[in-house]
Amino acid sequence: MADNTRSRSKSDKTTSGVTEMQTIPLHIVKELLSVQESNMKSFFVAYMNSTNLRIVNLIKEVQDLKTSLQNTQAQVEDLKN
Repeated sequence: MADNTRSRSKSDKTTSGVTEMQTIPLHIVKELLSVQESNMKSFFVAYMNSTNLRIVNLIKEVQDLKTSLQNTQAQVEDLKN
């Protein structure tokens, strides 16, 4: 009896895999990339806002320390006299 079954070759699997990958509609890929871009932009905006706030707070703290140092130096000078 003749064997009517045919085994799938490696090239058939590769061709099938490529064909399956090519069936994703371009508009879906563009939409997914757009969503990813939006998420990344939101992340960067939040990160930059957080970083800017920390820098502003650091600047205020340094200014307060400078003022305190100046006052302390003035008090030391007064005690010397």
